[in-house]
Amino acid sequence: MLFQKYSLKNVFGKNAAFFEFQDQWSPEGSINALGGKASLRGYHANRFLARSMWFANFELRARLAETNLWKQHFSFTVAPFFDMGTVRNRWQDLNFQNIKTSYGAGLRIGWNQSTILYFDYGRSKEDGLFFFGIVQNF
Repeated sequence: MLFQKYSLKNVFGKNAAFFEFQDQWSPEGSINALGGKASLRGYHANRFLARSMWFANFELRARLAETNLWKQHFSFTVAPFFDMGTVRNRWQDLNFQNIKTSYGAGLRIGWNQSTILYFDYGRSKEDGLFFFGIVQNF
């Protein structure tokens, strides 16, 4: 299954303080800035910050196996992904130039169909980062 998430954000106001740029809402909750587990997984959290930003995540999930152990149901899924995005000072300047990209793969372990453990490793030009948690990314 192919999953995608995209977001376009802008902070309006002529004199908006730069620290207001960080609290931008998305379907997953607050996105501080580009970078980290919710946007560009190959960059450190909040690596890119500006008044306007857009990003897109593409993830292909393929279930490998399911099993029952200790009266619990488990599923195992691999998820290669590609993330891209950019920031600008004005929303009118958002374009496809100087896009930051990252890529990687993840493992999803479904536990009784209600709990998802995720493990992601993302690579970018700057770094390689590992993320894990208990919830589906999107």
